[in-house]
Amino acid sequence: MTLALHVEPAATPPLAPLLASVPHFTPASIRANTVVPEHLLVLGGDAQSCATAQAYRRLGADVTIAVPGLLLPEEDRELVGVLRAAFVEDGIAVLERARVAHLESRSGRVNAYLRRGSVLQGLEASHVLAAPAPAARRRPAVRPWSGTPVRVVRTDPVLAHAGLDTRRARHAGAELRILRGMADGADSGGRHHIKATCTASGTLLGVTIVGACAFEHLQPWILALDAGLDIDALVCLPRVAGWFARAADAGGPLRVTTH
Repeated sequence: MTLALHVEPAATPPLAPLLASVPHFTPASIRANTVVPEHLLVLGGDAQSCATAQAYRRLGADVTIAVPGLLLPEEDRELVGVLRAAFVEDGIAVLERARVAHLESRSGRVNAYLRRGSVLQGLEASHVLAAPAPAARRRPAVRPWSGTPVRVVRTDPVLAHAGLDTRRARHAGAELRILRGMADGADSGGRHHIKATCTASGTLLGVTIVGACAFEHLQPWILALDAGLDIDALVCLPRVAGWFARAADAGGPLRVTTH
């Protein structure tokens, strides 16, 4: 059940004191859970929260993700949109810029009141999962064979990223080439979206891929980032050769823009 009221904008209290008044899962404690919730409210939009939310939805729970800012804020906004669309297709309600104003436990349920601008939205959940504060989250992993930071969001589809994202590269002040492409077929493991960020001269800075086999497809890109290769050199790597062979066509799936 949900309820929405228009209210005057106001500051929202810190989340930790509000959570102290209601039973809730943490990312660690929910691993021991053996019951499918009727309605799971996920407070947070980091990688682990998104993966858990989707898993419980596919087990049959109603799921709402409420994020005070943006879903997966560290990831590329364009490709996060692909994940968001998959969540919505699964039946997950995604509420961005929704800050928790109040939590209360009543008759074994949790009533949550979320402030979204001037709207105060109330909803009832059977269970709550609270993500850790941003400062407590893990830093991007560095693979043993690679010095390139790698992040993986283990949802369906998977989002995998290596190197700099477009936003951070722009902050560095360099002129960028942004390459967007899509592979679709049995040879690539289904549809995959790719976004590569390069310098104007072609030096690869970072890559994000979304798709069922995104992490596997990311491996040659990690090697290229470690080696400081130009984007043109990637056509020699077997796993991406097909993508770039098709993209070489003027009507191919790879689109290049300069920022």
